[in-house]
Amino acid sequence: MFRKKKGIINYKLGDQVDDIFVVRFKKPVSEAKNGKYWFSLRLQDATGAIMMKYWGGENEDKVRELYDSIPGESAVRVVGSITQYQGKLEISVDEENGGKVQVLKPGEFDVRDFIRISKKDPDKMLEELKGIIASIQDENIKRLVNAFFDDQDFVEKFKYTPGAMYKHHGWLHGLLEHTLTVTKIAVDAAKNYPEVNRDLVIAGAVLHDIGKVEEIKYGLTIKVSDYGNLVGHITIGAMMAANRFKDIKVPEELKQKIVHIIISHHSIPGFGSPKSPEFPEAMIVAKADDMDAQVTRMIEIIETAQTEDSFIYERGLGNIYLKR
Repeated sequence: MFRKKKGIINYKLGDQVDDIFVVRFKKPVSEAKNGKYWFSLRLQDATGAIMMKYWGGENEDKVRELYDSIPGESAVRVVGSITQYQGKLEISVDEENGGKVQVLKPGEFDVRDFIRISKKDPDKMLEELKGIIASIQDENIKRLVNAFFDDQDFVEKFKYTPGAMYKHHGWLHGLLEHTLTVTKIAVDAAKNYPEVNRDLVIAGAVLHDIGKVEEIKYGLTIKVSDYGNLVGHITIGAMMAANRFKDIKVPEELKQKIVHIIISHHSIPGFGSPKSPEFPEAMIVAKADDMDAQVTRMIEIIETAQTEDSFIYERGLGNIYLKR
């Protein structure tokens, strides 16, 4: 079995490469000015992504044969060196100097080299989340939440699904990790407002991102499904809830409130929510969701920043102070 020798994030200019990666996407074969043929791949591992350029010879058919033999989202062994183009590091694979791209077969690699996994134990997280669900006193609300969490097929998908493709919680078990944290933040916030329905807060927090089990796909990489791109996890989640709730005999207003929390948890239409939060429990869930997403993303940027500067700029977050 081939194993990772170094994460992409750790490669430096001039390093020699003989390592394994997963192919994120391919760019077609082209002819260079010197009459030779080349193509490029976007490569990824659990630490990041990098472009690779394969420099072949004048035999176009040979280069195309290699290109066509590399399926998208396949695992590959790459032999080359780290160069720089327009200020960005990339891998240069030169056929004439022993460069190589080798497609790996199932069993020759470990998927954990290519996709991140939560640092937290998923079984313990799921147990903790179920404990919070069990604390719901209102039997009608508990019935609505358990319409999902009594379904073992749903729970299994929920347990493994990443929280996103690129942004916060973009790793296996990320959805579970994010949901648990949002629920805990929301429950703690609700303690400060005796007028707030704690059980409704729990239900909304636990179910706010259920649509991601259909939006996010994962294998060697994390991707958004066609369904996710066309509809989005907020709408998918609202439809999932409405469908599961339709035959449960509880007050319709309660069903509508949970659906409202799902569709309003991004707060404003510009962030994908068709409605803004219209009652306190919905506002608490929306703010808890945003807090966990932003703080988690900020911590990740601090931990992976490759600069000696005190600050780094991130779109959507602004300047981030890196010293801890």
